[in-house]
Amino acid sequence: MQKRGQVTLFIIIGILVVSLVVLGYYFRAELFQSEWEQGFADSLAIPSQAEEVHESISACVEELTIEAVDILGMQGGYIDLPDDPIPSTVYNPFSNSLEIFEGSGMKTTYWFYEASNAVQYSQIPLKEEMEVELGVYVDENLARCASNFSLYEEYNISAGDVYTEVEILNDEVLFTVDYPVKVAVDEFVFEFPYFYESVDVPLGEMYEAAVTIQMKENEDFYLEDMAYDVMFLQEGVPMSETNFDCDKEEWDVEEVQEELKQGLANNIPYIKIGGLDYSISDEVMQNYYEWDVLGSGFKEYSANLLYFTSWPFEMGVYPNEDGVMTSNSGGDSGMIGAVLRSLFCLKDYKFIYDVKFPVLITLSDDDTGYVFQFATMVIINNNQARTNEIVYEDFGEVESDAICDEAVTLMTVYASGVESDGGLIDLVDADVSFECINYVCDMGITSGRIGDASLYAMFPVCSNGFVVVNKEGYVEGREMVSTFEESTVTVILEQEVNLSYDIKVVDGDGNTRSLKSDETAYIGLTEQSTGYSTSVFYPDDGTGVLEIIPGTYDVQGVMMQEGGFDINVPAQTLQSCTSNPVSGLTGIFGMGESCVDVDMSDYELDSVLSGSVELVWEPNRADLYDATHVTFYIAAPMEVDSAEDVEEAYALYEASLGMVEPELR
Repeated sequence: MQKRGQVTLFIIIGILVVSLVVLGYYFRAELFQSEWEQGFADSLAIPSQAEEVHESISACVEELTIEAVDILGMQGGYIDLPDDPIPSTVYNPFSNSLEIFEGSGMKTTYWFYEASNAVQYSQIPLKEEMEVELGVYVDENLARCASNFSLYEEYNISAGDVYTEVEILNDEVLFTVDYPVKVAVDEFVFEFPYFYESVDVPLGEMYEAAVTIQMKENEDFYLEDMAYDVMFLQEGVPMSETNFDCDKEEWDVEEVQEELKQGLANNIPYIKIGGLDYSISDEVMQNYYEWDVLGSGFKEYSANLLYFTSWPFEMGVYPNEDGVMTSNSGGDSGMIGAVLRSLFCLKDYKFIYDVKFPVLITLSDDDTGYVFQFATMVIINNNQARTNEIVYEDFGEVESDAICDEAVTLMTVYASGVESDGGLIDLVDADVSFECINYVCDMGITSGRIGDASLYAMFPVCSNGFVVVNKEGYVEGREMVSTFEESTVTVILEQEVNLSYDIKVVDGDGNTRSLKSDETAYIGLTEQSTGYSTSVFYPDDGTGVLEIIPGTYDVQGVMMQEGGFDINVPAQTLQSCTSNPVSGLTGIFGMGESCVDVDMSDYELDSVLSGSVELVWEPNRADLYDATHVTFYIAAPMEVDSAEDVEEAYALYEASLGMVEPELR
């Protein structure tokens, strides 16, 4: 009996072990399921009496989650677009989001952009922020399709508040919707557990790919380099050139802008993201248009880059006058070089561009059809990528009430005039304005007692704007300032000194003389630190007065002698070379030098360069204020009677032989 009892016990234990093994195998999947998967499985256990209501709410949740994920992808990771700190206006075409089709209301967010006040913003959302926005969308819209319980007359239904949690994974988005709904019919009462929904789209991985692309652009400025290449290659967009051509060229700024926009629209779609799904049969195109960004580790999504000519676009170009760009501008700034250009038909120009435009980057998953897209702003400053620190260039002034009305930062401005002894005194009734990019705001005038005057005013927010002060009898003063927080700025104005003047000639022996009737002279003065410029002439314009301020001046001048010459310049072949990008059929592969031979026929000189001056002059401040007259000197080291003399004289001018500083009296 004892042995039989032991056998029975072993049998029972064996049955239990086998049962546990079977149950463990049967429930192995649930044992390893995530919390969400377990909750989803539990939510399926719905009594038949509540199935109809449950299916209706579940269908609503499914619809909303798909909507939310689609909207988020189309709008750059946002459902509610971020507030725009400076809304777009006629003078500020850019907002913090890009309207893809004009008037459609379909927008996507800039992940990088620069506002009109020159402040740069990054709007890359965090994954946690996207999860919150997805959940809020479900919470705010669930009542749209899941609260009309009057349709179920046989049920007594009550519902509580909605709260949705979201988890974005690489290949799916998990929603957990806490929506307490109680269903009662007859004696049956049931309260639903959470509602669970999975949207099978690779949002997580596409987001990571998009972030990598934007960060790579912020690091390498590939799009800026591409745009610069297009500027060089696009016919109708003049950059720089030197040749021997007597014909003056002109370009309309608006026409150049349209040419550039079209060139960008034609080329940008050919850019392909390295590491994603694409193919280019042409090896040349592949070398140029492949943007090596992602490498391995990402699914082979499709990627498209776009720019439409209807999208916002800003272009400033310097130099131009009244919207017209002309040749023989922006080349050699020397006075002698300018004269030689006029004598030998040397045509040269160099234009400096500021360009700003958007690019739309769209990632697509062919398996699911899911789209994730965002915009980024491409910025070229002074022909260079956006990070370059540039010297302020004046491309014109535009009044903008919209910018000026956004004044939120209290600033104190002192306008200080420099006295003859170098001391400062605060000025009353000085006009104060504020420049931010192309926008100019009138801020008011300084007030108070002489020596203790200032302006207190609210300024718009701007990075590296300019406080500009004007006062009669003084030269305009400006000071760079960023207006992110309350501060004080002092703008120093130099007082103008009015002097009579004359111009003398210094010959090769050091003797001085007055200019002859067949001689003309021009001398320009540019102050090195402020850029203040003035000039003197012979014959003068009838005033014979020089307006000047203390400082250090670059002095450049020439003297021309007209008529009475029999100087023949023989025919010759000259070579003109300029640096340009080396281009293939579809792109640029580095910088090279291109040269052309220019045949010049013989010709007679009607005038010659007979003298020059090129030096640095730093007049003493006290002497300048005490002076009433200044004499300028033109060096003429030799007489010019032949073509050989012209070349020799030019060499002497270049060597600054015989240059004499201006003399104050």
